[in-house]
Amino acid sequence: MKKNFFILSLVSLALILSACAIKSKVEQTPAPKAEKNTIDISDKNGQEIQATVGDVLYVKLIGKDKNNYEWSIATPEVSEFLILNEHKVTILDESEMDYSDEWQLEITKAGSFDLSFDYGQVNKDPKSSFSVKIISR
Repeated sequence: MKKNFFILSLVSLALILSACAIKSKVEQTPAPKAEKNTIDISDKNGQEIQATVGDVLYVKLIGKDKNNYEWSIATPEVSEFLILNEHKVTILDESEMDYSDEWQLEITKAGSFDLSFDYGQVNKDPKSSFSVKIISR
């Protein structure tokens, strides 16, 4: 009888310890990161965009570098509403100097603001522009 009690005690102890080990492994596993909602605004020039804090705004603008023209963010100059996640320039056609300028901007605060890009030479009046009104909640 003492032998059965001893074996039962060992089995119970082993089960308790293994349950604790499983629990600690579960608690240490990080939660998967939620995918961010991406809103392509590339064809939304002049429009109003509804968004949510955490959304990523994606814009792809095409340019030619023959006259040293480039796309740049005009507004907001300093933003409490956005952070830059990525900016990428890709040559599309070297002979024609065509390129794409792509931005991914994450909305960090609720509110209303203008997002605009100018196309032209630095410190000169822009030759073209792209602008949207963002309303985030």
